[in-house]
Amino acid sequence: MMVDSDDLVSNRIAEYVNCHPNENGFLSSYGYAYNDGFDYVKKLASLHRICGSCSIVNYSVEDLPDKMPENLWDDSLKDIWICRKSHRVIPDYLKKQGRALAQLPFPSTIYVRNTGDNHSMLNGGDLSWKRKVELAVRPKIKINREIADEFGIE
Repeated sequence: MMVDSDDLVSNRIAEYVNCHPNENGFLSSYGYAYNDGFDYVKKLASLHRICGSCSIVNYSVEDLPDKMPENLWDDSLKDIWICRKSHRVIPDYLKKQGRALAQLPFPSTIYVRNTGDNHSMLNGGDLSWKRKVELAVRPKIKINREIADEFGIE
C-alpha cells in the first residue's frame, strides 16, 4: 500500500492483510472524507476514485521498475508499471490482468482535505460536481474515540 501524506489509514489493515496472504490485494469499497480541523467525517463510496490510499496491491518484483524516474511527476512509465498508474484505474487494470482485488470488510482510509498537501486540490480541485453533491447530502459522522483511535486522529 502506498499512502499519500494527506490520508489516514486504519490500524486494522496490516493484521487483515497478513491473515489473507494469497489475495492479489484489497480495495476499500468505502471510506471517509474529512476536512482538516472539523470534528466529523463523511462516508464516501468508491473512495479509490479520489483517494490514492485505498488500494492495497500485492506486488511482485516483476511489478516494480528497476529504478524510479528522477522526476517523480514523470508519468512516462504509467503504461508499464502498476505503481505508476493513477489510483483511479488500478482496480480495473488489475481485474483485466486476472488479479482482481478483494474487498476489505471495513473502511480503510480517511481522505483528509484542506491540509495544503492535497495534490489534486493544488491543481484546481479534487472533487467532481457529483462528489460535491454526494458530500453535501451525506450525514456527518462525529469523530468518536473509536474512529480517532483506529485512524490516529488526535
